[in-house]
Amino acid sequence: MIIKSFFVFSVALVFFRGSECADEVSQFHSEALLYAPRLRFDSKTGDTLGQCLPGSAEDYFRLRQNGFTGRICNMDYISILDGRIPAYYEAAQCGSDLIISYWYFYGYKDDCPMLPGDPGDDVNWGRYVVKVLNGNQVDRVTFYQHEGWYTRNPGRYEVFESTHPVAYVGKLRQGTYHDDGGSGTCCYFEDYRNPGSQDRHMDSWNNLVWLRNNGSTTPEWMTNNDPYYWNGVSLPHLRGENLCDLRGCEGGNLQTCDTCGCHKSDVPDDQRP
Repeated sequence: MIIKSFFVFSVALVFFRGSECADEVSQFHSEALLYAPRLRFDSKTGDTLGQCLPGSAEDYFRLRQNGFTGRICNMDYISILDGRIPAYYEAAQCGSDLIISYWYFYGYKDDCPMLPGDPGDDVNWGRYVVKVLNGNQVDRVTFYQHEGWYTRNPGRYEVFESTHPVAYVGKLRQGTYHDDGGSGTCCYFEDYRNPGSQDRHMDSWNNLVWLRNNGSTTPEWMTNNDPYYWNGVSLPHLRGENLCDLRGCEGGNLQTCDTCGCHKSDVPDDQRP
């Protein structure tokens, strides 16, 4: 079944990818491309079924529509490099600032082997938020983990080619972080994210898709929030979130194994990023 699941998904990447490549764009698409993050993955991400690379939400939806019930996990790093796999975004003008929320789809999130009560889950959306000052300068960025998040000021995170913030992705939980490392335990900041010499990465600007629900031009998968297809996880753009009302962090201020995003945040939980 494991081999079958991977084989079917590999075929779907080729068969369905065209509908996401020729895509309508938002009024903020140029800015979204310019400031899109580079994701850096742990050197082992994609090596085993369960520790998945980002995949296509549309491909996942089509497979579930067609009755496939197996695990859908992208293990094909070449599909990332050649731009077949999209990143997704929402954007909102908030006064003079632009807030861009980038999303990454995973068909499966592995369980934590040290926590027997923590099951793996189909469907996970990784996230990263960029604040652009006056439309032309990256300011703060927000890194999202499984249950919390934290925000870093300029100079407190890496940047690629002057405009693309860098995020390190946890191997198991698929959270985003400002740094590499991790001890490999299931504690909040300890997910492995060590790219090593393999330097597996994803340049989000190579295939960037606008998440929307604006009528006849919207792809079917973006309008269908049926829990059956998405394992009960709502599509990001259908959650009713106001991007202009985000907060700087979520979680405790002391570093523990539990949710403690505010421990590494430059912005407190009662302020906007």
